[in-house]
Amino acid sequence: MIRTGIFVAMAVSGALLSSPLLAQEQAPAAQEQEGQAPEVPAKRVYRSVGEDGTVIFTDQGDEGLEEVEIRTPNTVNITVPRIAPTPTEASGEAADDGASGYTVRITEPAAEQTFQNPSDSLAVGFKVSPALRDGHKAVVVYDGQVLDGMTIPWPERGEHRVSVRIVDSKGAELAVSESVRFYVQRVSRRLPSGGAN
Repeated sequence: MIRTGIFVAMAVSGALLSSPLLAQEQAPAAQEQEGQAPEVPAKRVYRSVGEDGTVIFTDQGDEGLEEVEIRTPNTVNITVPRIAPTPTEASGEAADDGASGYTVRITEPAAEQTFQNPSDSLAVGFKVSPALRDGHKAVVVYDGQVLDGMTIPWPERGEHRVSVRIVDSKGAELAVSESVRFYVQRVSRRLPSGGAN
């Protein structure tokens, strides 16, 4: 019987002692916005012990009751910083690294190389580092025109220039090689007749 009374009294005391916290949570929002700790109205709790040893807590004051000191609970105001999204996250697009650090160099044709009567297209060779990422590709620029493939179809006689560009999925240039100059010589069909008349 005594134990049951003590458990009931402890439950009641826990509810009363936690009441300042509830009062603090219901404090005016204006004080929270200003960063001030909300004021908790003063509450008085009294303690008494019954004839059977049961401890009773009450907020009704009466003679012969012992007032219980209720300490203000420690509170900490925590502000969680908001992290701004990156431009790619805000737009919902996949990141396309324009500053990818690509280096590209043409290996074929060689600089100042001369081709004598080429009968077929000329292949353009190049080296790129690091390896191309998904969505990035190499395109050949021949005499200022972007080619469909990696070969120069039947180059005409004369001087030519070729370069290789690395572009992203939208066609934006990420890197470009140095321009290589080469020459093509072809036999003329308009040979002079030669010999004396």
